[in-house]
Amino acid sequence: MTKSSDGGNSFETPYQINSQYDKCAFDFDMVIDNDGTLYIPFTSTVEDHQFGDLYLASGKTYNWNNLTINKQITKTTNGNQICPKISIFSNTIYLSWYDTRYEESEIYLACSYDQGKNFESVLNVTKKPGVQFPRDMIVDNNGVYILASNFRYEPFATVLYRTGDFIKAAVILTESSQSTQVIEDGKPDNYIISLNRKPKTSVTVYINTDEQINTIPDYIVFTPENWDISQEVSVLAQNDYISEGLHTSTITHQVYTSDADFVGVSVNNIIVNVTDNDSIPFIEFSVSNAEGRETKRHVHIELGLSVKSSQDATVSYGISGGDAEDGVDYILDSGKAVIPAGMLTTTVMLEIINDERHENDEYVEISLGHPSENIQLGITQIFTYKINNDDFSDLRIKPDFLILAEGESGLYTVVLTSEPSDDVTVDINVSELSIVNAIPKKIMFSPENWNTGQQIQLKALEDTIFRGNKTVQINFLATSLDLNFKTGETKGIGITDNDPPPKPPLLSCPTITKNRDLQWSWQSDGGTGLFCYSLLNTDYCTESTATAYTHQAPYKGGRYKLSVKEKNYAGGWSETTQCEIELDAIAPQSQAKGPEVFSNESRTITISTQSNDLCNNSECNNYTQGSGIKRIELWAKAPGDKKFTIFDTHDDNLINTPFVYSADNKGVYQFYTIASDQALNNEDPPSEGFDFQSIYAPQFSGYAILGVGSIEGEEGLLSHTLTANRIYKHLIHRNFGLGNEDVLDHIKYFNPLDRKQTGESEFDKVGYFEGGALSYEEALKNAITIWAPEKMSIMPGPLYLILINHGFINGFNLYGDKILSPSVLDGWLDILESKVGTQYPIIITIGACHSGSFIDELSEPDKNRIIVTSAHSDEQSYRGPKNAISIIIMAQRWRPVHICLI
Repeated sequence: MTKSSDGGNSFETPYQINSQYDKCAFDFDMVIDNDGTLYIPFTSTVEDHQFGDLYLASGKTYNWNNLTINKQITKTTNGNQICPKISIFSNTIYLSWYDTRYEESEIYLACSYDQGKNFESVLNVTKKPGVQFPRDMIVDNNGVYILASNFRYEPFATVLYRTGDFIKAAVILTESSQSTQVIEDGKPDNYIISLNRKPKTSVTVYINTDEQINTIPDYIVFTPENWDISQEVSVLAQNDYISEGLHTSTITHQVYTSDADFVGVSVNNIIVNVTDNDSIPFIEFSVSNAEGRETKRHVHIELGLSVKSSQDATVSYGISGGDAEDGVDYILDSGKAVIPAGMLTTTVMLEIINDERHENDEYVEISLGHPSENIQLGITQIFTYKINNDDFSDLRIKPDFLILAEGESGLYTVVLTSEPSDDVTVDINVSELSIVNAIPKKIMFSPENWNTGQQIQLKALEDTIFRGNKTVQINFLATSLDLNFKTGETKGIGITDNDPPPKPPLLSCPTITKNRDLQWSWQSDGGTGLFCYSLLNTDYCTESTATAYTHQAPYKGGRYKLSVKEKNYAGGWSETTQCEIELDAIAPQSQAKGPEVFSNESRTITISTQSNDLCNNSECNNYTQGSGIKRIELWAKAPGDKKFTIFDTHDDNLINTPFVYSADNKGVYQFYTIASDQALNNEDPPSEGFDFQSIYAPQFSGYAILGVGSIEGEEGLLSHTLTANRIYKHLIHRNFGLGNEDVLDHIKYFNPLDRKQTGESEFDKVGYFEGGALSYEEALKNAITIWAPEKMSIMPGPLYLILINHGFINGFNLYGDKILSPSVLDGWLDILESKVGTQYPIIITIGACHSGSFIDELSEPDKNRIIVTSAHSDEQSYRGPKNAISIIIMAQRWRPVHICLI
């Protein structure tokens, strides 16, 4: 074959595909797949075989002149397999040819699902006598189409064959480079999984690996919608830290589906070539040396590999030096140590012999050698073990342990275990001489009396101090020129204390159980004088020699408990004694209350008080009961005074008694109280400056509601306002107010004029309830039904209702399009009288045209009402342009109020 890279203008040097065979080759076809692999089927006669068989050559297109004949497709003993046609569809190779083994040729078809490595499902397409020559072949989802020449009859015919059921369901694997190769901890390789036909339902392919590799993903799913899209699988080698060289791993596949065509479909395996990245492991001792006493019978010596091996690792070991004697000081069977595949360590056991001979320290040396081929020796090839001599001539002391009560005595008997070569001196030392005495404190053994026991008398000293039961150490120390006697031994004596334990310290509790200070004192009752006291937390205490406690911080109010215990001479603590106190650190609260106005002839005001010593916040330490109120002071500020002065004090039984205060001058009086509790906590003056204020008004005239109405265009509003302002001024100076102001709040004045008038009350002048304010109608209603009864209940007196504006029969223009009718006004007055009764008169004065039409509705026999109008029900109140004020004027004197009509 040859190749042109310039559109056929020139071709490269031809390449002979079958140069490796000595027979002729003829009839061929070729196809290239999506990965750039070139497939060429051809017919050739080889190896003295007279008939032609089919062969397949393949290779990458970039290496087209070095193709490999990697498959003999047919091998027959008679007839030729010629005229091959090849096609690729959905990663499946389809190959057709005709067979001349018989008198007449027929067309055959086969397919390969593994890139031409194997062909299967050989099918006789024609199955009819005659000569059939395939001319071309194509494949799609519906089947294989073969265009052929038919020579069975004359004239010759061109025939198209289709075999739809030939495409059996298959899962096809396509490796990226004919094979899959990965390196441990290196980049991944990949292969492609695809279906050769559309499934009826989803097909899931599970991908199974061993511990050498893993895949991403570990399963894939083909659906009837995406079946023709190949899916890639990445293969990665695990970094196992095991030296194993070049090795392989197998990927298997399993198909799960409900599509009967794909059920049981066999999928090829992928053989993965894995390149190891682990170096050859080396073996060595884990440590280079160790030591131990003769009494340590078994020494386990560890050998280790630098990395795991995939095969058993073996190494020889044996004695290579030392002054210890084999069979006398130790036993080591030389041999081989084995570290199983996949493991890192093993041990060799050295057995130490306790010879019970006094001798110098000795050592033994062990070396490694002859490692197996898969490992090498490391640096630490020699291990040295030092055997420490522990054989000495000992003392023998009996009994092992003594128990003595205070005042009792006991004996220890001392003897040597072997004959010394020189005198042996034994010193007896007691750890606590104040508790135990030893007699004698020194004994001596000679070579003549070494096996004669000598006695030591030990006495537990009597005292009156409780220390508790304890153990005292007795140390026997032997010294001698005979080096075999350089030992010592310690025995213990249990001392039983027969003294009673100390009592808790004597704690003095305060006689006052509720105070603003924390003060305690205590004294020792037989302990060491070291105390441990705690105030807030009984689990933790402060150790001190102090015998008193005074609070060092502004503690919160509440109940506090002091716990004190004393250390005894045994190092323990006595029982705890406790004392409780209620700390009142919060000032009490009080408030003065009285009327807003007083005008009685005695000029006195009765002031009641409310007080408590409770606390309901975090400052009370969850304790709400204080020490109780001890005293309440009343402070007052009269008109003209610059500061408050104390007026009177109520103590003890008078705490709940009201104060009676006498006024000298009319005006505003301010009051507040200051309370003190039993713990001497004092209340601060109120932050507002006073608890309440009251006004002394000796000439009380009553209450007034003054209302000016308006109509569209505000006709007459200025004139009406002038009249209302004069009325307001007269009211102020007729004892409705003090000075020039309504400080008593005895007047409600409503005026819709956009300029605010002196004393005017607020209401919504823009629209009803706009901005949240009250409309004129609501404000007037509230003044009559709420404000007036509240005032008249505190200080009874008459009420004056004065209304000024335009009017008509049974109507008063209130504001805008709002009309006040006689019935509505009567209803408001009924509400007022239902609250305060009819003892005090209500004077209704209406200055408006036709205002007389209100008289009948407002006049009721059982009501105490006076109705004054400026006009009859059928006449206007206007008197002509020469009349300066044509509605209402106030008389120069108001005693209490005289109203004249013009």
